Amino acid sequence: MEQIELVKILLKNTYINFLLGAGTSYNKVDGKMHFPLMWDLLNFIKGDTKVLGFYNSLKKDTTIPVGVGEMLASLYDDYLFSEEANIEKFLSVLEGVDLYITDIDFRKIVEEQRNHIRMLIRDRLNNSDKDTVINNYISFYNGLKNVKEVNGLKNQIFNIFTTNYDMMNEMAMEIQNIHYYSGFEGIVNRKFNLAYYNYDFVDSFRVNHANVKVTPNHMNLFKIHGSLSWCMKDGELIERNPYEQDFLPEIIYPSVDKFKNTNLIISYSALMRELSNRLCQENTTLFVSGMSMSDEHINKIIENALTINTFHMVIFCATVAEIKKLQEKYKAYRNVIVVDREYKFCDVADLMQNLQGGD
Repeated sequence: MEQIELVKILLKNTYINFLLGAGTSYNKVDGKMHFPLMWDLLNFIKGDTKVLGFYNSLKKDTTIPVGVGEMLASLYDDYLFSEEANIEKFLSVLEGVDLYITDIDFRKIVEEQRNHIRMLIRDRLNNSDKDTVINNYISFYNGLKNVKEVNGLKNQIFNIFTTNYDMMNEMAMEIQNIHYYSGFEGIVNRKFNLAYYNYDFVDSFRVNHANVKVTPNHMNLFKIHGSLSWCMKDGELIERNPYEQDFLPEIIYPSVDKFKNTNLIISYSALMRELSNRLCQENTTLFVSGMSMSDEHINKIIENALTINTFHMVIFCATVAEIKKLQEKYKAYRNVIVVDREYKFCDVADLMQNLQGGD
């Protein structure tokens, strides 16, 4: 059976989840500041003069406690400047060194460096040209509305999981008047509350009507690596206007250092648990776009789901190289489809919009 025909069947007959990575916001246009892939973000941070200055001082500054400078420099070498570098892991290990720094003044210097890097990430994303990608997101969510309509799935809530920190999903859904839950409740003080994902949105409600039929008319958005709009206040995870400049966003990655902030690690764990629970339901499909599939924590959850016979994963890749890499990675799994032609995020959106239903 042709791959796209099988995709149509899965869209019609299974519970639908999407996993969106950095590639969904990447749309390079000449003369525009595009949203970065993780490698772009890494290079941006590596080239910052303040980051480089701090790194170069680690082995030279005689005021740094003995052994601490060398230890920190090795972390930069392994997590920021190596071929396997990962900015989220780097931030996590950089926070973890607090456990080994007894000098209070130097600990503050390291904290300033961490905050500077978070500020760089915030400003780089906030300065990215949203106009180059917003239409792709709008088309994607239009496509999901089309999938619901042509397949008679009005009672199914679609789950959107993303590792992106940017606000493009939220902007697109609000432009399209799509109601969504992102895990926060309240207006003035928007606090994280996982229970919100289990609520239903009712278009109209007659109080005296004995048998109210609730039709789900929303989508669930899970930002599993944090968001430009998230920050900690008095020990609680809250949501703020992402374009305010007086706070640093919470970019979450699991590591021992996060346990010093109990509410943050609880929120992260809850989101990952939701990913696991929803993928491990019977007759579930995970559609993937813009992901390199290199996040070990997400991969472990997916590997568990792949042991379920009724679970399927469909991966859309933007390049031939990615297709070959992931075909090799998942060649032993019969319930994984790595689509064998290039599909950028805009192509995935077109596919959803032009869907006519499967048999």
